[in-house]
Amino acid sequence: MIRFALVRAARQSCHQVSRRSHQFERTLSSTRTNSIYAKPSQEQCNGSTFFRNVGVGFGVAFTALALIGGPNTEAHAASDPNVKQDYTYIDTVFDTGDHKSTMDLLNEVPEDKKDFEWYWRKARTTYNIATSDEISKQNPTKKTQMVNEAYDDIQRAKKENDQDHNVLRWYGILLNEYSAQISTTEKIKNLPKVKQLWITAVKLSGDKDTTALHLLGRWEKGLVEIGWVSRQLAKTLFGTLPDASYINAYNYFKKAEDLKPNNWLNNRLKLAEVCIALNRKEEAKDQLQKAMKMKIKTDEDKSSKKEVEKLMKYHGWN
Repeated sequence: MIRFALVRAARQSCHQVSRRSHQFERTLSSTRTNSIYAKPSQEQCNGSTFFRNVGVGFGVAFTALALIGGPNTEAHAASDPNVKQDYTYIDTVFDTGDHKSTMDLLNEVPEDKKDFEWYWRKARTTYNIATSDEISKQNPTKKTQMVNEAYDDIQRAKKENDQDHNVLRWYGILLNEYSAQISTTEKIKNLPKVKQLWITAVKLSGDKDTTALHLLGRWEKGLVEIGWVSRQLAKTLFGTLPDASYINAYNYFKKAEDLKPNNWLNNRLKLAEVCIALNRKEEAKDQLQKAMKMKIKTDEDKSSKKEVEKLMKYHGWN
């Protein structure tokens, strides 16, 4: 019976798979063309910014980095309860930076397949759309609504599985963003919790979650560079600021880069910035030169590339 059901479902979805394969090829082709000429910045948290610069010097842009997938296996396979949903194709489309198509694919997943794996991916995609330039700059009210929706989804994912590194990484990102929408005080109050979520995500991944490592680097760097107003507020909340240093930030960024070289333009940029702060000028120059050669996928890549160019020009490294 199971075999019959799978064969029948495969026939029914054949046309859909063919259509999506052509759509994906066009998306990849467009991405390759645009990435050659565009100016930089990264998602995988696409134009996404958590640790937003609230005028107090604690700015951090995210974007989260998708789990890279391979060829499409059926985003909507037979609704057999014994068959686990395959997200390979959906993750691959997300990694091209086409988040709207990713959302369309997620919405076609059968209801009985929507477990924590679906909810954290839905939260990730919603967040990236919300923090894109198109939404965040032109429709801030919609952005707030979408962040709230993403936060609800990641809470549901965490309720189902609080031992998955992807869930905890995204819970940290969205807790920070959601808190920032409430108030600066709320965001600062949750900083230690956000850091612990990412530390746990790294451990659960076997020290291979490069996005969580990058985020920890930003956490360290952001706290070192925190503005005077936020510093006083943090002292009021905690008595003293949580420990943070450029050395710790460097170690996190460097480990992320070593694990996945040239995977995230913003990681190269942040690593270079920390090297400059530590007076490691030659290493900083090397990181910036490598960043200049990286392809552009997202709004964040574009803004990161501009920052790379500014630093190169300022230090005379062009």
